[in-house]
Formats: sequence, C-alpha cells, structure tokens
Amino acid sequence: MPYLIGNGAAAKPLVKMLIGNGAGASVPILKIMAGTGAGAVEVWPGKRVFRDDFVLTNAYLEATKWTTIGTSPWLLCQDGGNGFCFGNTTDGNRPSQAVWKEDTATWEQYVKAELGDVGSTGLGMWLQVHSAENSDSYVGIQWNGSTLTLFNAPGGGASTVNRGTATETRVVGKVVELRAEKNPTTGIFTYRVLINGVQKITWTDASNIIPKPAGNKKVGWGARTNRSFGSTKYSPRLAWWEGGDI
Repeated sequence: MPYLIGNGAAAKPLVKMLIGNGAGASVPILKIMAGTGAGAVEVWPGKRVFRDDFVLTNAYLEATKWTTIGTSPWLLCQDGGNGFCFGNTTDGNRPSQAVWKEDTATWEQYVKAELGDVGSTGLGMWLQVHSAENSDSYVGIQWNGSTLTLFNAPGGGASTVNRGTATETRVVGKVVELRAEKNPTTGIFTYRVLINGVQKITWTDASNIIPKPAGNKKVGWGARTNRSFGSTKYSPRLAWWEGGDI
C-alpha cells in the first residue's frame, strides 16, 4: 500500500524521496528504518501485501486487481470463496494464470494459498514469484496430484526447468507457500517451498539464472481445467491467495 502526500482529496503516492543539496548532489533515499540493530523495521516505502479471498459469486477474477492470462472462457475465476480455472465448453486441457497488478516493493517475495478443494488428480495449480506481467518468465511451485515441483519458466517460449520435487498429499486446509529470499551478503536468492510452514523443497540460484528486470516484480498463481466427453474436471480450488514482500 503506497504512502500518500497531499490534502486528502488530492493525495498522490509518494514514490521518491531525495537527500542532498539539490545542486547535482542529491541521491534517492531507498528506505527509511525505525529502531536499531536487529529490531529495526522498514517504515518507508513499506512492504506490500496483496490478498484475495475470492468472495464474488460466479465471476472471473477482478480486473482491477489481476492481469489474467489464458483463453476465454478457460480463465481463472472465483465463486463464493474459491479460486479455480473454469471451462465447460469445448474439450481440452487448458491452463490460466494471473498476476497481481501491483509490483512488490522488493525482490524478496512470498506467495501462499490454502487448499479449499483437492481437485482432480492430474490437474495442478501453482504459485509464482519473480513473474513478468504476461507470465512469460517466473519461478513457480506446482502441486499436481501428490507431487510438488519447484520450477522456473525461462521465458521466450522455452520449456520449464525442474528445480526440485517432493511428495505431499493434497488435503483441504493445507497451506502451500513459495518464498524468494536473498542472502544479504552475496545477493544470491534461495527459493523455498513450505507446506503448513514446514520446508519441503529448496533451491539456491547460485548462478543468477532467474531474470530480475523491472517488469518481473509480480506475484501470482495459475491452474488448469480439463473437459472431455462432456465431463469437466478442475484443479485444486484455493480458499484464499496472498502474496507480497517478505
């Protein structure tokens, strides 16, 4: 959530602060901390947290919050507390993805969701960090059947790359989380997958493979639907989704 400056009706987001003498020596203030040592906390520009509880009935994801990628009508949608991929027309196995429209404030990101329904075996859902707005490149955790797979989508139409797997039975109420954490000394990122707070997979991007251009500060999720011979099957449904800065 941005900090605002103004008189209320005309308030605008405060996007930059400078320090210096204004004569060619001013530099941007990257952050303001309050407190000392290990107890210091960031108060500006502040960490961002985004959340969707999927409360609308029989509706697609809200366009004011999400950029949705997919082929209509097989798009991510919501129905009274569940987020999933919908499609009940022609046959086919089709994915849809969505990224939150706002960027996170930092590259240290997390995204997590609670299973509201286990869905059909063979149809997965996934969460993503360090994502481009068009979901062309990102790091994701897919939960397909009883298999968790940490992967990255390199972009440009290249195939995804497996970065680690684990076995985990899908159960309603379980919370899956993907975290991108930076080593403060080396700047190297480690991606961790947790179920109910317990680590299941970890991968350190020691060679800086994952791109981090300005446009890749998005977080999001995706899922699949499959229709064949008049029967529609769904991926797991999400009771809620949350993402933002760690």
